[in-house]
Amino acid sequence: MKLVLSITTLFIHVLFFGQIEIKICSLKKVSPDKENITINITNLTNDYYALPFDKKGFKANNIDEICSDLKDLDYPHRFFALSLMFKDRIKGEPIESLLRSYHLQNFDENTINQINSSSNIHKQEVLKWQEKNNLKLELDAERNFYIMNNLLLLAPKEKVTLNLDMNVYEIKRGDTMFYDYYNLENKKEYDFNVILCADKGIYNYLTDVQKAKLKKYTFFVGKIESNKISYIFSYE
Repeated sequence: MKLVLSITTLFIHVLFFGQIEIKICSLKKVSPDKENITINITNLTNDYYALPFDKKGFKANNIDEICSDLKDLDYPHRFFALSLMFKDRIKGEPIESLLRSYHLQNFDENTINQINSSSNIHKQEVLKWQEKNNLKLELDAERNFYIMNNLLLLAPKEKVTLNLDMNVYEIKRGDTMFYDYYNLENKKEYDFNVILCADKGIYNYLTDVQKAKLKKYTFFVGKIESNKISYIFSYE
């Protein structure tokens, strides 16, 4: 299987008065099913900004999940990750992602034990976090823990460069048994970009103490679309 990637910057789209810019700088193939994407995130203002940003992975295109308010935690998801968006150039329509789950029979006993251990460790971390931050409900602690551990703090005019691995066949929905994927057509050219969205409701889950510690930061609200590049997919 082979991927052919062609990158051509079309335009940079910065919303909400150009507060934050996200720019795809490069996309390189590193294995048969994986690319490495380099992204710059720049604070264009003279203010300090707090940006909800999950660096551990990506999201696929699901209209109900692009912008999350964290009300529903019943399903696995990287809520603050960048959404990968592929658009059919001829039809002008975004490509919808598909959902799959791993088959347990494909995992050995050690892998299953690691998954269960990771889940237990996370639960203990959340319970400690709940006690430390005087949160009454475990669900509120889960939300609060996720927000505080996935904030990108940007000083005025600061630029952050991230190198992230991307696999369009396996977009993991957090540390779970589920993943999304794209079924792209062979040798077809797509417009590709990433989107970040922050709902204002997420900050309601922060404590007064946390807000006081972050008082010099403006909490970002809104949607940012990166520049678009040409993505040509092929396999052999």
